[in-house]
Amino acid sequence: MAYWQAAQILLGQSEDNIPLRQDAYEAKVLAEAKVDFYRLCYFYLYRFTLNYWLRDFAKAEHDAVQTRQYLAGGMGNIVEPLLYFYDSLTVLANPPESIAESEPGWQRMLDNQAKLKEWAHYAPMNYLNKWELVEAERYRVRGQILAAMDAYDRAIALAKEHQYLQEEALANELAARFYLAQRKTTVARAYLKEAHYCYMRWEASAKVEALETEFPHLREHVHLGGRSPESLSSRTTTSISTKLDALDLASVLKASQAIASEIYLDQLLATLMKILIENAGAQTGYLLLQTQNEWCIEATGCINNENVAVLQSIPPGRRGIKDHPLPTAIIHYVAHTLEGIVLEDAAQQGSFKNDPWITQHQTKSILCAPLLKQGSLTGIVYLENNLVTGAFNPQRIEMVNLLSTQAAISIDNARLLKQQAELNTSLQMEIAERERVKKERDRIITILEVSTDHIGLSDPGGTLLWANAFSRKKMGLSSSDDITQSRISDYYPEWVLKIIQQEGLPTAIRDGTWVGETAVFDKDGNEIPVSQMIIAHKTAEGSVEYFSTVMRDISALKAAEVEVRQLNAELEQRVMQRTAQLAAANKELEAFSYSVSHDLRAPLRAIDGFLRILQEDYGAQLDAEGNRCMKIVRDNAKRMGELIDDLLALSRTNRQEILPQLIYPNELIYKILKDMELELHGRQVEFEIADLPLCQADLSLLRQVWVNLLSNAIKYTRHRTQARIEIGFRVNSAEITYFVRDNGTGFDMRYADKLFGVFQRLHRDDEFEGTGIGLAIVQRILHRHGGRIWVEAAVDQGSIFYFTLPAICVLPPIP
Repeated sequence: MAYWQAAQILLGQSEDNIPLRQDAYEAKVLAEAKVDFYRLCYFYLYRFTLNYWLRDFAKAEHDAVQTRQYLAGGMGNIVEPLLYFYDSLTVLANPPESIAESEPGWQRMLDNQAKLKEWAHYAPMNYLNKWELVEAERYRVRGQILAAMDAYDRAIALAKEHQYLQEEALANELAARFYLAQRKTTVARAYLKEAHYCYMRWEASAKVEALETEFPHLREHVHLGGRSPESLSSRTTTSISTKLDALDLASVLKASQAIASEIYLDQLLATLMKILIENAGAQTGYLLLQTQNEWCIEATGCINNENVAVLQSIPPGRRGIKDHPLPTAIIHYVAHTLEGIVLEDAAQQGSFKNDPWITQHQTKSILCAPLLKQGSLTGIVYLENNLVTGAFNPQRIEMVNLLSTQAAISIDNARLLKQQAELNTSLQMEIAERERVKKERDRIITILEVSTDHIGLSDPGGTLLWANAFSRKKMGLSSSDDITQSRISDYYPEWVLKIIQQEGLPTAIRDGTWVGETAVFDKDGNEIPVSQMIIAHKTAEGSVEYFSTVMRDISALKAAEVEVRQLNAELEQRVMQRTAQLAAANKELEAFSYSVSHDLRAPLRAIDGFLRILQEDYGAQLDAEGNRCMKIVRDNAKRMGELIDDLLALSRTNRQEILPQLIYPNELIYKILKDMELELHGRQVEFEIADLPLCQADLSLLRQVWVNLLSNAIKYTRHRTQARIEIGFRVNSAEITYFVRDNGTGFDMRYADKLFGVFQRLHRDDEFEGTGIGLAIVQRILHRHGGRIWVEAAVDQGSIFYFTLPAICVLPPIP
């Protein structure tokens, strides 16, 4: 019963005979229902929603409370989401200044939204438009204008998409009231018109009448009686007048509503073009709008094609529409006179029969009409029919007349909405950019504030504008002190001010920046050395707007420099002392060498000499064992002499002055091999010697290197029937690497680290002779030349000795 009464009231029936909203009827229902929660729940729900629709919000709030009290009777049905939806709208319908977010009503609205949002997740086709509309109202109350705009539009689109006609009407109405509050009357009118149209389709006469009473201009879009539309006249002075009752008013209303329902310009132009072509009996049609003081074709359609081409503002005099321009004379006439033209046989009659377009196409029927809104020209529609003459009869002309006003209004509204959307987009982009810049600025300021460098800004006159926290602390200023009362000159010594004024500022103005070492006073008046950068910030015209500076405390660096200078002085003194000690040690070593050379050699020479006499004079009297023992003594004396010679040579390598010169290694190697002919006698040794690059070294010392390496290669290939020795090189930008490869006995690489030690040998004396000092001498010589030596080997596979010398500037080409 409650549902039927609510429907009757919305349909426009008088409430005199429908007691639904009367207090007495409420008491009667309560008395009859008693504990029938189902009946009471639906009674209050329908009365609650009706009161909201009729904008009786006080009664609506009362009914909302009662509906909640009896909600158990409607759980699991449509009651619950409708209650939450209209309850939230009722809360938000109160004036914004009277709604506090701490009040129970606001919290109840948020709880309602949470439930609607959850349901919208699972059934967006039923609940998402409701949730969006409440969000739009919430944004409105909180003053979030842009967010509200978007939410209203989403709610309208979703309601329309899922065919919730009453909620589409409500969303348009609330959006219109929102725009009216923002004093955007033109945009509000468009939403009101949509709301009015939706309520008419819903047949809610009570709402239609209420809107028309509150907004009288809405009647103009429905009642076609009123002012007669302007008539169209042809150049043949034929006047046309018709009566509205001769038209199919249902078709007119339907077409008018279809045009009014489109709010986006592209869709409106397409819809309008289709309706005009169909209702006027045209074959083709063009719609022209004025863009930047020029009339341009914005839409073109054909009766045989469902698609309407929405074009990119093509002037009628430019080729682009079927490769031919429109009859511009007719277009200009209508634009200047604001009068329409109807030509029954354009190619044969009238003043426009010689127009190039008409002549070429032999056009028959033409209708060109202005789209006027309150006497102002909004657009021009151009229609043609080339099948018959007189195609545009009085009824069709009157139809165009009636639709033209609605078309003009809709085009104006759509253009305004498009401009509003573009402005909104631009505004949103500008707001987003400002937010981005603000965040970036805040981020930079945060970084600057926590920096341990002195950072500040000043105007060209020397007044401080800003300083970071570290700088303010060192200056003795608190965060509440007005820094603009301070001047730069208060914080610099006189000598620094001269540098800044004479060098720093002029350079920064000229080059943009200046960097130098200065000093500042701390709060106690002490000079603090700093590394300072000054940056000049200029206006677009090139004048200095302000200066910024960054200063880093270099006290620790300066103290370190003093300490380094002291350490260098101490080091120089110690070097001098060590040099003197080394010179003394060298003199002692030379004396020892002389002693070894003379004092130790004398006994060895005596032993060897007497043994030789003994062997010569008494060798025949000794048995074989005696001669063998005598030979052992002589051999060891000889070996002792060799060891002494090698030790002296090792000692000299550290003391001998290096006299570097340019050396041709190939020449040196050939001379050494010539000196070794006795060692090579009777041997089959194949030498492969590359064209070695020049090097720079001491000739005598380098000769020792090559002699040792070559003699080793010859010695350790002694047991090879066909010995092979290769001498080669590698070069890079830093050093030359020479190598000597042989196919001798080789050795186990596990013992390679012992190879360059003094008296270190990897073979027995009865296998290969030697003292074990030669490679130690080679290593020391190469180290003194800035080089190094290493080896690669394998047992019975030979060895490769590598050594390096620093590269010289000019090297011969590698072959």
